[in-house]
Formats: sequence, C-alpha cells, structure tokens
Amino acid sequence: MYVRIEEQVGFRIRGFRTNVVTQASIMELRKKLNQALKIQHRVPRVTYGVFFPEEHEELSVAAYYAGIVGASTIPLENAEDVVISSGRYVIATSTNEKYDAFAFFHRIRQADYFRFRKAPILEQYAYNKETGEESVELWVPII
Repeated sequence: MYVRIEEQVGFRIRGFRTNVVTQASIMELRKKLNQALKIQHRVPRVTYGVFFPEEHEELSVAAYYAGIVGASTIPLENAEDVVISSGRYVIATSTNEKYDAFAFFHRIRQADYFRFRKAPILEQYAYNKETGEESVELWVPII
C-alpha cells in the first residue's frame, strides 16, 4: 500500500446506491454499474465507489454508491448524484487483487498523526486499457 496526501477539488458522482454495505453488496453494485456501462459499450477510465459513514459512527457505513463522474456524457438510468467535498485526503493506492477497502480504512484510521473530518470516503478505480489492469485508491478525508 502506497499512501500520499492531496488537496482535491469537489465534484459530483452519478451512480447507484445500496444501504446494505457488505463486501458482497458492494461487488453486486459495482457489477450493476459495469453492466449498465457495458450495455452502452462504454468503458470509462475511472469509476468510483463512495462510502457514507453513519451519523455518529466513524467506522460504520450507512450507504455506498458506485458510479462515474456526474458530468460524464454516459447516461445512467435510475441513478443518483452524490457530491464529493473539496479538501484534503489521505490516499492509499493498491492493485485491485490486493485491495480490501475496509482493511485499508481501518489501517489509516489507526494512524494517530491524521485528524479526520466527517465526509464521504471515496474509492477510485482506474482502468488501464493498454494493460487491462485496474488500480484502486481509497481517499479518506482529513483536516
């Protein structure tokens, strides 16, 4: 796992939502997104996952979205928009085979040198068309 800190500009993600947040439900939602894109013969370079934490719990998740940049020209039927806030993020990078969002998140949260802020946690899945490989970044909001 490689970690860096970056300042990000806010943006919108258009996607599908689940309120049952397990590894299996996340995989199903990502599958739904990929099927919707495949029907349109579209393979975006980047897709996203967004974890919305519970109101008073830092490590519990209330909802998850799988989507693409909201300003994309790819229409998604029955999709919702979510806003990713501007600000600083600690970003952990991995290959898709070694990625476990919950394990990464808990490892980052255990570090005592970050001050975390209440905001959605973001996954960025980047697809390399030339190699067919996918890398994943987990963006955790910090102050």
